Amino acid sequence: MSGSSCTADITSTGCSPLNVILPVHDSENSLLPFIHALKLAYATKGELEIVDVRTDSESTVYLGVRAILEKWGVLPGCSSRADVLSAGLKVKKIIKDGNKKKEIVKRLLRHCHDLLVIGTNNHSGFFGRDLAEYLADYFRHTTLFIPAGAKPFVNENNGSVSLKTILVPIKNGRYLPYLVRYVKLLSSIFPEIKPDVIALHSGVDFPDLGDDFRALDWKLETINESLIDAILRSASAHNTDLIIMATGGKESLSEYFTGTSTMQVLHKCNCPLLSFTTH
Repeated sequence: MSGSSCTADITSTGCSPLNVILPVHDSENSLLPFIHALKLAYATKGELEIVDVRTDSESTVYLGVRAILEKWGVLPGCSSRADVLSAGLKVKKIIKDGNKKKEIVKRLLRHCHDLLVIGTNNHSGFFGRDLAEYLADYFRHTTLFIPAGAKPFVNENNGSVSLKTILVPIKNGRYLPYLVRYVKLLSSIFPEIKPDVIALHSGVDFPDLGDDFRALDWKLETINESLIDAILRSASAHNTDLIIMATGGKESLSEYFTGTSTMQVLHKCNCPLLSFTTH
């Protein structure tokens, strides 16, 4: 069951302003998710909603929108809130204490968001899910996960974007049009990037890639091992900047113990992972 009925297909309207929500719930992995969420919202002239549910002892990293935009050269020094609006960016910052899950869920239910950006901690184990995975699984938002210790594709110091290699696992043709649209959307948001797309194929029948996919700079790799191992191996071999994966939720009993393929990759990958569902 999904907890939100207003999840948007952010690829359907091209490079429109994105409504990005950033739950900040972790003391050790808050800055990089913030940097990525800010860059995506600013690049599309959209809106960034920051929901900070850290306790006082966890709030060791200050997440300052103006400070970062000044560092990137977007705003002048000693800027004001009005300068942020003049730059085309709307920002909401909500600070709450109490039950972290409850406060974040409240915001997700109250407003429609195009993209959920959230930091996650690598872990494994039976029913082992952190808050980030719960939110993405339950609400079925398009989610950009930033694992702890991951190589970022947004530079904290100058705001530049490095998406040289994007990995897209292809099991069948069902999700292929969406994978292509997400790659094209990122290229639209960040026109300076020219990514190499690694198409990692698993399954018996190879899907028709179509003209849209063939128009990309892509390389095909076939899988001779398990899907999870193949994704991690390929991501490491190509120094991948981003993995894009479709998820349809848990489809077998074993996935209730180990997690979906997307979550299993997330536990071990060293780069951001963009997860989406088509329903």
